[in-house]
Formats: sequence, structure tokens, C-alpha cells
Amino acid sequence: MRTGPGLLDSGPVNPVESSVVPLRAAVLPSWDRAVASVRDAAQLGKPRVTTMVVFTTAMGAWLAPGSIGLARTALLLFGTALLVASANILNSWYERDTDALMLRT
Repeated sequence: MRTGPGLLDSGPVNPVESSVVPLRAAVLPSWDRAVASVRDAAQLGKPRVTTMVVFTTAMGAWLAPGSIGLARTALLLFGTALLVASANILNSWYERDTDALMLRT
């Protein structure tokens, strides 16, 4: 961008130069919005409820006869966490009108 004296009489502005938008601003979402979205999803996923369900699943896997191996157990717990958090988010969205009427929410 040109500044200083003679700006108005310095000739036409290069249209390519003036229309270039930084790649991050044009294509990618704002970093702050992305962080806020992840934070909101984490809250809506009800981490305390999700943790209790994952803990219960881990105890069930530990008490069950036989073994499915460490990798499968880790995938089981990760998948359980994703499933429970997703169900909590969907439930929050589905019951948003009813929850708005409740005093405790």
C-alpha cells in the first residue's frame, strides 16, 4: 500500500496488487472461531458425564473374562468417549427449547 505525498496523483493502482487477500483470511476460518467452536463442543459434550461412562466401560472391560488387547481396549474407550459426547451434543440441541424453560439451566 502506498502512502505519503502524491498518493492521489501517482497513477492507477495495480488491480492485482490491491485485490490480493492473505490466504489465511480468505480460505481458513479465524483461529479464534475454531478454538471457540472446540471449546463449545467440549462443554456441550458434558465431559463429567462422558468421563463417568468411559470409566464404567473401562471397569467392565477389566472385569470381563478374557482380554481383547491393549490397542482394542484403547479404541473401545476412545470410541465410547466420542459416542457419548456426540449423544450429549445431539441431546443438547434437540432439547434446547425445553431446556430454555427450565430454571436450573
